[in-house]
Amino acid sequence: TASYMDYGVGILIRKPQKTTSIFGFLEPLTVQVWVCICVATFAIGVVMFVLSRISPYSAQNVDKSLQFNFHNSMWFALASLMQQGTDITPRSISSRMLGTFWWFFTLIIIATYTANLAAFLTVTRMESPIESLNDLASQTKISYGTVVPSSLEKFFEEQGKKEAPYDKLWSYMSTMEPSPMVKDIEEGYERVLKGDYAFMWDYPVLQYQKKKHCDLMTVGKPFNSKNYAFAVRKGALYQEKITLSILSLQESGELEKIRQKWFEAESLCTDDDSSEDNTASGLELRNVAGVFYILMMGACLAFFTALIELVWYRFLREVSNSEGKQTANPIPRRNSLIMPPNYTPSPETIA
Repeated sequence: TASYMDYGVGILIRKPQKTTSIFGFLEPLTVQVWVCICVATFAIGVVMFVLSRISPYSAQNVDKSLQFNFHNSMWFALASLMQQGTDITPRSISSRMLGTFWWFFTLIIIATYTANLAAFLTVTRMESPIESLNDLASQTKISYGTVVPSSLEKFFEEQGKKEAPYDKLWSYMSTMEPSPMVKDIEEGYERVLKGDYAFMWDYPVLQYQKKKHCDLMTVGKPFNSKNYAFAVRKGALYQEKITLSILSLQESGELEKIRQKWFEAESLCTDDDSSEDNTASGLELRNVAGVFYILMMGACLAFFTALIELVWYRFLREVSNSEGKQTANPIPRRNSLIMPPNYTPSPETIA
């Protein structure tokens, strides 16, 4: 009879697990960009320190101030990157020019980062290992197959002798042991639900199953486009009547309503991609946990640094006290070559 619906072949796989990184706030920029920002911050601090030394109008050379030493120069560069001010500002024109360009750089970086941060934190992404038929053919981790015997099996066998990627697909399906083929579509669904298996079958049927089983999803575009029709006995008198009825249903739009009722029905899955939900999901603790980890790490590092400073301060104070005692009592050291062992300096010698 005349066709009543077009269809293609689709790929059905199990939905990958949703991944959420505790350091998701770092994802708006790549690792390369983060490294370049760190290098630029250090370089600006060094250049600012050098300019404060060579410029005759800097605070170092005018009033002998040590405001822009190496420590403060690095602090100026870091505080500017964090959009925070410092107690010291450049004095010479060259240093101010460098600071102006550095502020412009940080303005663009912070604006770009902020604009992308919300999307990276509120949108949970599912990374699918397969996006097309070529991806399926170029990997071996996920097994794939179809119903045997079937017309789709014959299609892969014929196309496997002609063009890629069907040659790789058919070679895998026909030689792999144990066989990736299934006896019926129900077995194909069961293997997909178990994981690491892709089932290829009629796209409308897979779409219908995807709406019933929330753990399933279709990937890639349909291929091998064909039509659905009724098979009747050759020369049957009712063939023409069925064809006329199909054409009448198509013209009236009734056939389209039937198709939408059964193949585009509302999904049972609340997180289905086709559901119209424009509200952004709220941030959970796992989305921003990395920020708290960094804060705790910074607090621990600051406490450890304070202990080092305390030990170093006490060490310098003891050295200063010992040097002060030696200066207050300058007793000459005994020279074993010219002084006898029982030699005691006189008060006049000490004075």
